[in-house]
Amino acid sequence: YGKKLQAQDICSELYISTTTFFKVFKRNSGETFVEYLTRFRLEKAKIFLKTTTRSIPDISESVGIKDPYYFNKVFKKYTGVTAQQYRNRRGE
Repeated sequence: YGKKLQAQDICSELYISTTTFFKVFKRNSGETFVEYLTRFRLEKAKIFLKTTTRSIPDISESVGIKDPYYFNKVFKKYTGVTAQQYRNRRGE
């Protein structure tokens, strides 16, 4: 999750088509691959924000989102607060 991860790479490893992968993934998880990966990355980021003093850009990069501005935008969309606000509240 901390590196660039594309469905095509996973499909190549599993020897399945991307269409099959997306359909099976959605059926079994209830969300798309991108939704799942984003949520997973943000959950990891929330842990880092609560438990470390690492900078937000560093956390962003370590969870696989290279652009800290995009990270903040997505973080706020999913949590309702910015990463800094989340950190200040310590995840409450």
